[in-house]
Amino acid sequence: MQSRTTPANWENEILLRGLSRGDSDGDQQGHPPTFWGLRTPRYKYVETVETGEVELYDLSADPYELQNVADSPDYASLRAQLAERLVELVSRGTSTLGNGSIDAARNLHFDAGPGANNELIVMTPVAPGC
Repeated sequence: MQSRTTPANWENEILLRGLSRGDSDGDQQGHPPTFWGLRTPRYKYVETVETGEVELYDLSADPYELQNVADSPDYASLRAQLAERLVELVSRGTSTLGNGSIDAARNLHFDAGPGANNELIVMTPVAPGC
């Protein structure tokens, strides 16, 4: 980091996780739903745990995330790639609080464990050797 150079195998993406605990999961103002997401330099991809809703934003064309293109045929291949990458990152066990898992149908699940309540954790994968 001090050299201000990017390591050769540095992953230029961020794993996002939003956690909501309690009686409702995103159905009331101030209670965002539990989600997993992936942010790359150009795209933001999010899967909501309880509803299965998917959001995909092309940040170069839509920097304010106003147009969800997840169901657009033009983005179908990219959506599949980002979904696969999200599963890969969650499978690595990059979570520091609770447990992320993937079931046989490739659905993401999250158990925050005791004491977690409405947290948003943003983690950057660490490059090998750092």
